[in-house]
Amino acid sequence: MVERVVEGQVGADYSQFELWTGEGGHVATDIDVGLASSQISGPDGVSLTTARQWGEITVRASFHEEEPLLDPTWDAVVDLSAHLGTGAAATGWGGEGELRLPAPHAIDVRVRYVVVTGQDGSDLWRAGDEHVTEHYLLQLWPAPPRPARVVVSSSPWSQYWTFGTEAVAVAHEVAALPAPDGLVAAVDRSFAAHPEVAERLRAGDARYRSGVLRYAQELLRVTHGSPGYSDVRDDHTLLERLVDERARLAGR
Repeated sequence: MVERVVEGQVGADYSQFELWTGEGGHVATDIDVGLASSQISGPDGVSLTTARQWGEITVRASFHEEEPLLDPTWDAVVDLSAHLGTGAAATGWGGEGELRLPAPHAIDVRVRYVVVTGQDGSDLWRAGDEHVTEHYLLQLWPAPPRPARVVVSSSPWSQYWTFGTEAVAVAHEVAALPAPDGLVAAVDRSFAAHPEVAERLRAGDARYRSGVLRYAQELLRVTHGSPGYSDVRDDHTLLERLVDERARLAGR
C-alpha cells in the first residue's frame, strides 16, 4: 500500500542529483553501487546518477508500508539503506530544486532508486537532443539497515556506472601484466562476469561496449604514465575493435 506520493522537478548536473537524509539522518559512508554513491556526500546523503549529463528532471518519490513489487520492465535499479531525519529531500545538483520525501522522520528505510527508460534518455542526450524522456523514481519503505546493492542493470548506460566497482578491482589485479596482455585480461574478465554483454555485442548492439569500456578505462587510469598503452589511450577506435574482437572470441 502506498501511503503518499510526491513529484517534482530538480536540476541534474554532472550526471547527478542528490538525496539528503535530513537533520538527524544518515547513510553508510561506503555506498558505491554505480547509480548511488555516498563517497562525495558522506553520511548526510547519496549522489544519484542520471542518464543525462545535465537538465531539469522529474523525480517521483513514494513511501510504502512494505517493500513494493519490482516492475520486470525496469532495467536500472539499485537500493540502499538510510536513516531519515527531519527534512529529508531529493535536491538538484547544487540545490537546484527540492522535493521533500513523503516519509516519517526518525525511521530506518530502504530506498529503491529506479531510472525508467534511461537508455532512451541517454541515447537522445548523446545525439544532442536535450528532451527528457526518462523517469526517475524513489521508493521508500521501513526496513532495517543492510548493504546497498545493484538490483538490475541490463541497459548499457547503467552498466557503465554499475560495473565500476568490479572494474576497479580487476584493473588493480591485472595492472602488473605487460601491455597489451593486461588490457586483454581486463576485457576478458568483463565478459566472464557479464556473458550477456558479449552476446549483445555479437548480435551487433555496439551500445553494450559501455560497461566493458569501463573496465578498460580503469586499467588505463591505474597504469597512467605507462608507455605500453599509449596507442589505445589516444585511439578509441582501436579500443572498440579490441572489445568487439574479444566479444567474438568469448562466444567460442
